[in-house]
Amino acid sequence: MDEYLSMGHMTLCDDNEDGYYLPHHAVIKESSETTKVRVVFDASAKTTTGISLNDTLMIGPTIQNTIFEQILKFRIHRIVVTADIAKMYRQILIHPEDRKFQKIFWFHDVKIKAFQLNTLTFGTAAAPFLAIRTMHQLARDEAHDFPLASKLLQRDFYFDDFVSGANSIEEILTIQKERISLLGRGGFLIRQWASNHESILNNIDKKFFDLDCMIKEGTIQKTLGITWNSQDDVLQYTLKHVNTQVVATKRNLLSELSKIFDPLGLLGPVILYAKLLIQECWKAKISLDESLPQHIYTKWKLLAQ
Repeated sequence: MDEYLSMGHMTLCDDNEDGYYLPHHAVIKESSETTKVRVVFDASAKTTTGISLNDTLMIGPTIQNTIFEQILKFRIHRIVVTADIAKMYRQILIHPEDRKFQKIFWFHDVKIKAFQLNTLTFGTAAAPFLAIRTMHQLARDEAHDFPLASKLLQRDFYFDDFVSGANSIEEILTIQKERISLLGRGGFLIRQWASNHESILNNIDKKFFDLDCMIKEGTIQKTLGITWNSQDDVLQYTLKHVNTQVVATKRNLLSELSKIFDPLGLLGPVILYAKLLIQECWKAKISLDESLPQHIYTKWKLLAQ
């Protein structure tokens, strides 16, 4: 929250003025390479009128490709490159007249004070559309100077993730240079570069950006929620080992199944098998915390291994 203040993303405001107050809390993500602690705002919280901010906002249409489309295009190229934008939402200013609808309470200088958020806020219903629409407008505005990067900015971005490629190093380097310059004109910093070709990363100057993790050092990366081994250039799924020694219940079965993230549907056969086991649990009429019948447990143990 101190960072919000120091960067001007949040300013002190009058707590007597009409508006909307966003409840907020911290979320810790140890696996994140850049931001371990994030602030999450709840714009769906009801007011005394029974209406939330999200109830009154227009969501906007979907104007970017789906994850499935992005990953398919990503696999077409011989040389690929990925990156993301630092604090993308917080680089986009909200009109001053609308900031009163993004107010929060925060303990500052030994007192609880009212602040308003000046930038696009994650948790508001319109934020995804506004973020993508802003990026598209930036691409159109700068198309005359960066024709290639402008086209890719509208095609190869999924929110703050850039997933693209080409068939030659020269073209990739051109994309890289144009992309950095174009986004810089909009105040966006692109970082976390990764590629299946090492020379691509050698072109990035860490000192110029003065930011940690400008280049991902490891070969195992997350690309649109999917694990990508940049050295072997393959997509992978990583699942935590299931402890079969723990008493297996329907609750455990449901819990383990919900941990599988499969946006492309490539794990459909495995997930279907697990769902059939859950169906058998319901047919057997066992409670959530009751041990699985032997025939179901045998199938579950086989799947877990």
